[in-house]
Order: sequence, then structure tokens, then C-alpha cells
Amino acid sequence: MLLRKHLKGARLKTIHTLAADRILCLAFLRGDDSCELVLELTGRHSNFFLLNPEKNLLGAWRKDGSQLRQLQNGSPYQAPPAPPDYSQNLTPIEAQIAELPADGHRSDLIWRIWEADLLHSRLKTQMQQMDQRLKQGQKALARKLLYWETALKRAEAAPQLQRAGELLQGAWNHLPAPGASSIWVIDYFHPEQIEVEIPLDPALGFQANLARYFRQAQRLEKTQVQAESQLLQLWQTQTSLEAWAIEWSQIRAKCLEALALGEFESVKNGLNQAELAASAAGLAPLQSSEQNPRRMREKAARPWREYHTPQGAIIRVGKGAESNEKLLKLARGQDIWLHTRNWPGSYVWIPLQKNEQPSPETLRAAALLALHFSQLPNENKAEIMYTPFKFLQKQRKAKTGEVSVRQFKSLIVSHDQASLAGLLTSKSE
Repeated sequence: MLLRKHLKGARLKTIHTLAADRILCLAFLRGDDSCELVLELTGRHSNFFLLNPEKNLLGAWRKDGSQLRQLQNGSPYQAPPAPPDYSQNLTPIEAQIAELPADGHRSDLIWRIWEADLLHSRLKTQMQQMDQRLKQGQKALARKLLYWETALKRAEAAPQLQRAGELLQGAWNHLPAPGASSIWVIDYFHPEQIEVEIPLDPALGFQANLARYFRQAQRLEKTQVQAESQLLQLWQTQTSLEAWAIEWSQIRAKCLEALALGEFESVKNGLNQAELAASAAGLAPLQSSEQNPRRMREKAARPWREYHTPQGAIIRVGKGAESNEKLLKLARGQDIWLHTRNWPGSYVWIPLQKNEQPSPETLRAAALLALHFSQLPNENKAEIMYTPFKFLQKQRKAKTGEVSVRQFKSLIVSHDQASLAGLLTSKSE
């Protein structure tokens, strides 16, 4: 009502700012009468006041909450305190911006500075990603080298296993009693033909033990050939990676120097050169959630640990009771389930294709993992159950991760630290 009384029919005469602050004064004229509308655009304390020609207060939009001034109707208007003067502490860039007129030149300079800062940040991030890429490549190479070196060392036992099998072939005349854990035979390969003791698996017959030695020897011979081939390739990769690491350290130093001087084109050229050299060295791209968020979310949600045998088979191990429960829903009917008999532990899952059967090597590796991730005491031997998932049944009111097994087969395994170490190093994240 007050504004209508004084401003209705009035003409806007002038507009000006007050005290170089966010205060706008609108001067109105109606005949011989005049008044001013003062707009204080100061954030959450914004307000506007109506003044008479003598600059006395006629009214306000809301009550002023300032403790530094007293504004009442009829009293002279007092502007709010001026903001602090920061002009004495400006950086060179801020001073350069402040000197420009506010006619578009200032905004253009601010935009160019912002673009340069953004490009600087992006190039620095690319350099950090190249560092991470190098570390990832070195760690992955170290894991592969350890795995195949362990496999090659394990394969050194192939001649002894072959020799034990051949010595067992000559023991048909004095077969051991059923359930025997060893047998003494004459070593015809020794110059003095001494007697040696050969361990046996009590759960297997003599013929099965004989075949087991030859089978293990044959498997280790294949592993040796594969390990030697893989190690040759890995050593070549290691040489290339070391050469690229030296080259990247030189490029990185030049890029940092150019980045400090604002020579962004030089930094881009250096990064492009490093990328070409990294690809030539066989360095894998950096794995990050920004590059492939869906894959990272899937990996984070996986309820299993994944391992790989030297033959390339995949073995998955649950992470606990809830994880075991999820494996029951994710596995297919033909996939193989393994678990320590009568002892708590993680489910072990061998995924298979249709009509595919797991190899004895894969079964043994999965049984070793089932034994390792169980609560079974550290004994020499243990019984591991295995069966397709279709023979598992979830009972009503059963605890999380508990199932009943309708039919299964058993596998007796012993602690084999060398084989287990090779499997554990093959873990894929």
C-alpha cells in the first residue's frame, strides 16, 4: 500500500549504485514530489527501503536485523557497512581481472583462465593415470612370473614321479596289503640297487596308484613345457616394460616442466609419445571405474574369489555363508560343487559348459582350494565331496549357506603347499 501511494503514476528518473556495493537506488518523480527506492541486494540480508526527498525512511520491506545501524521510520537512511577492501591482497591474476572494464573483457579473461586451469588438471590427471598404468602392469607381470616360476619348479618332480611309477611296475610279485600307505621296492636305477620306499594312497588300489604316478608325471611334463613357453614370453615383456619405464620417466620429467610453464601442447605431444611406447611395450590399458563402470560394479558385487589353473580352467570360491547362498542361485545345474565333508567351509564352484566334464587336474585344484578355505584342522589328508549343483537341495528353515546333498562322490586330497601357492597367485580381482 505504501509503494502504491508513492509510486503510482511516478516516472523512473535515474538508476545508480551506492558505495560500490550491491545497493541499487531508483529515483522516481511524480509532479513536484520525488522519492527513492533503495534495493539492498546483499544475499540473505536483502531488503528494500522507500525514502523521501530528505533521505529519511518512509518504510521497509521487512525489519532490518543489523546490529550496526538503527533504521526506523522517519530516521535518516544509513547504508550498510562497506565490504572489506581486498584489493591490497590480490594475486597477479586477480589484479589483472580487476583492472579490466566490466564490458565483457573481464568475463572473457576469466573464461580463458578457467579453460587453462581445466586443461592443466586434465593433463596432470593423464600423467597420474600413466603412472598407475605402469604400476598395474608391473604388478600383473610379477604375479604371472611368480605363478609360472612356481609351476616350473613344481614340474621338476616329473622325473621322480615317472621313476616311481616304473619301479612300481616291477612290484607285481609282492603287492602291498590293501590300504597300505607305502611300499618298499628295489631301485634298479641306483648303482647299488638299494631299497626305496614309495608312498601310496591308501584309498586307491595298487593299479590306481601306479596309474596316478604316471598321470602326475605326464601332467607335470606338460606343465613344464607350458611354463617354459610362458616364461620366455614374460621375460621379453619384462624387458620391454623396463625399457618403457625408463622412457616414461624421461618423458614425465619433460611434461612436468612444460606443465609448470603452461606449454600444454608440449605436454600433449609427450603423452601421445608415451601412449605409443606403452602400446608397443604391451602395457594393458588402465582399469578404472571411469572407463568401465558396469564391469567394476559387477566385480564389486561378485560373491566369489576366482582362480585359474595352469590348464586355463576357472575355479570360484565363496566368501562366506551369504556368499555360498548366492552361489546356489548363480550356478547352473551341470556346474560342479565341492566342499569339505562334515566340516564348515566355503563352497567351491567349477563352471562348465554343456556336456563338459572337469579334468582330474581341475578337480584336484578345486579340492585343494576347498581344503584351504575350510575350518578343517591342518591334517595330512581330507575328504572333499563333489557333485553337480543339481543334486543340492535347500531345506526349509535351513541356516544360510546350508544345503543337503542327494548324491556325491569323494576325493581324498593332501596338503600341497607348492600347488596351492600357484593357485593362490592366479587370483583375478
